[in-house]
Amino acid sequence: MEIRGYKAFNKDHTNRYGMPFLEGKDYHVDGPIRFGNDGNGFHMCTHLSDVFRYFDSENVDVAEVIGSGEYDEGEDETWQEPYYYMYAVSDIHIERFLTREEIINIISNSSASDIVKFFATFNPSEEEGIRIIRGNRGKHCHYKAIEAFLYYLKGVNVYGLNSEERIKTLKKVLDNGQNNNQGSKGK
Repeated sequence: MEIRGYKAFNKDHTNRYGMPFLEGKDYHVDGPIRFGNDGNGFHMCTHLSDVFRYFDSENVDVAEVIGSGEYDEGEDETWQEPYYYMYAVSDIHIERFLTREEIINIISNSSASDIVKFFATFNPSEEEGIRIIRGNRGKHCHYKAIEAFLYYLKGVNVYGLNSEERIKTLKKVLDNGQNNNQGSKGK
């Protein structure tokens, strides 16, 4: 079975044990594969937004990877919905490391639930957040993603607003952007 996804590394492209990884190379681990802190195998996620669940987004690089061989599916019920899609695999191929721009572009084309997870765990700039929301507009962007943007990036507790105020605030952000005088803080 082949699993395509993403893996986080330290900025020097080593894993948490100091093992270096190179683009275009294959790696293998022996022994029974188990997911988790005391597991065995190369951990990876099938959704880019899930990678940052365990890593500080400012201190990692992310690679597109292909996992194969033996595998174990990870379980993380921290979020009721959406679920985190994680694996440990015996074999991994490092396709390439992503730039920050590529990460933002991938998330811009992701589902609303992935955008919510991304805003909760990544530290995009306000400009990047707006690009994600606007890039997703008209596809499958959802108010939940905009609420997450306001809550995690701007500190605006839209969850405390009544539904009419909430919708009005979200619409202003979609139409005008957060910093525009006519945006969510505008009159």
